[in-house]
Amino acid sequence: MMKLIHQYWKVVVIGFLMMWMVLIGNLLRLIFSGDTLRSVRNHLVQRLARVALAVLGVQLKVEGEENWRSRQTYLAVSNHLSYLDILLFASVRPLCFVSTVEVKRTKILGRLTDAAGCVYIDRRSRENLAAEVGIISKALKGGHSMIFFPEGTSTNGSSVLPFKRPLFAPAIEAGVPVLPAVLQPTEINGEPVTAANRDRICWYGDMEFAPHLLALAGLRSVKITLKLLPEIPVSAATSREDLVQTAQSAISKVFQPFP
Repeated sequence: MMKLIHQYWKVVVIGFLMMWMVLIGNLLRLIFSGDTLRSVRNHLVQRLARVALAVLGVQLKVEGEENWRSRQTYLAVSNHLSYLDILLFASVRPLCFVSTVEVKRTKILGRLTDAAGCVYIDRRSRENLAAEVGIISKALKGGHSMIFFPEGTSTNGSSVLPFKRPLFAPAIEAGVPVLPAVLQPTEINGEPVTAANRDRICWYGDMEFAPHLLALAGLRSVKITLKLLPEIPVSAATSREDLVQTAQSAISKVFQPFP
């Protein structure tokens, strides 16, 4: 009984943090605008992400911090396993996230990501995508590091999917380096992450958000390693195809699929 109470208590606290993010995020729109609004939101998300991870018992180990130079703007890219990924990255650095219009349309995550200032992209519309690339480029030029998940969807961790190419263009346009990163869950309740238990933290396919979050709250502990890899230099002469292949190769070589 006590375990169940503790589990639901975690969900209530997470729900409160989500509500707080939505309320404060929307309130900030009335006070700030432009780059200032983006910066304030990013720092707010960072603080709330750290609290949320602590409540859920998620322990994050960061490797390669020296690869993230201070005062350098990056377009970060990573493999994608769950909604947890956003909390993990946000807890490390103030970042602006790039997500899909599908996420925006979801009842809970849509309101949350909107209040957090996410930039949404619609890969099925070339006309919209061109405008969205421009928004990302402008944010990068304004000194705001951005992150997106080039697989285009979250996965079960059996492999790293081929990367989508369009969103690498803003790095070239803005002249900022790409920072590849790898999310590697290592333990669940003290046991190694395997194909048998990965769904307790991975969220993908047609999984529903609320039941998955409730199950996650029932775990005693989760350990995840975030590996920041060496940056990939970018110039006006950089080929987008080469940039994608280099990032894909770097992440695929380091990520270890669950046995």
